[in-house]
Amino acid sequence: MNEEKMTLKESVRLTLRAWCFYWKNTPRFVLSTVLWALADAVSPYAVVWFSARLVAELSDARDPQALAVDAGRDRSAHAGAVGPAPLEERGAGTAELAAGP
Repeated sequence: MNEEKMTLKESVRLTLRAWCFYWKNTPRFVLSTVLWALADAVSPYAVVWFSARLVAELSDARDPQALAVDAGRDRSAHAGAVGPAPLEERGAGTAELAAGP
């Protein structure tokens, strides 16, 4: 078999042709693929950003409300949230809090 290598220009042209075909026939597929790739690319940066906010808040003023919002434990912002209440709200003692959930 004599296989010729495809040039970069030809490869890009065929890839764009395929994506145009997908967009024409199934635009939801293309949209979900693009959004998934964007979320996948941004998620590591979001983790670093939120971690930096938590570290900054712990090392500076230690505002409990800001820490609760940054850590995602702000119950007022998520009224009616599904799931068990934190140990503090269930009246757990110090020994239970130290042992963890």
